Amino acid sequence: MKQKHYVIGNWKLYLDREKSIEHAIAIEKNKSIVSSDALEIVVCPSHVNLDKISGINKSVSLGAQDCGFENSGAHTGQVSPDDLVSIGCEYVIIGHSERRYQLGETDDVINRKIIAALKSGLVPIVCFGETFEANEKGISGEFVKNQIKSAFEGVSLEDNQRVIVAYEPVWAIYPSKHVVTTQHVHEMVEIIHKTCSPVLGGAYSYCVVYGGSVTGENVANFIDLPGINGVLPGHASTDSSEFAKIIAIVNDML
Repeated sequence: MKQKHYVIGNWKLYLDREKSIEHAIAIEKNKSIVSSDALEIVVCPSHVNLDKISGINKSVSLGAQDCGFENSGAHTGQVSPDDLVSIGCEYVIIGHSERRYQLGETDDVINRKIIAALKSGLVPIVCFGETFEANEKGISGEFVKNQIKSAFEGVSLEDNQRVIVAYEPVWAIYPSKHVVTTQHVHEMVEIIHKTCSPVLGGAYSYCVVYGGSVTGENVANFIDLPGINGVLPGHASTDSSEFAKIIAIVNDML
């Protein structure tokens, strides 16, 4: 069985409603931007735009940028995983570094969100990555290992469930000026596979994608690395021509 590849566009909070709609229409009009058996394309708008984008984009899959860890109850501000499914979401980003470090999201909360997402039928795109300080101290591997073990504690995947693991070194995410080397990414992806495989139950229950200032200029460097099955561009995915360029390069390399 050959692993599918992914291009997952995280729109973050770069696009307001009007620009999100314009971007979605441009994606839908571009006939080269379409999911296939080999490549799944996912777009992740902000929560308030998910319903509208779901009605526009039929050639790609829909993902949310976060979800809550409960489907109902006294949880002000949380978003039900079941509700995300009801408006067409198939994927959800969980544990992005911007939520960890801007909003104080803990390993326990991330773990609960993963379990809730899987229960609702969503595919979690779980983000891991070391800080600049951890990288400088030479403890990137241990840092990410600990994140993975905490995130997947008690997670047991059914035959029809899978997880996408996104490696995003915090210090390399746009608008950072730090540049990550492919050697560093290669070493970290090896560590991630060695940590995830016994926890998640084998090579076909999960795959690894790379995020961290992915662009049309550097995407080939990452896709070419062993153990990587896609990319998670952020800022670059909000530009229709750049997003199309990334997808075209990935498609050519499959």
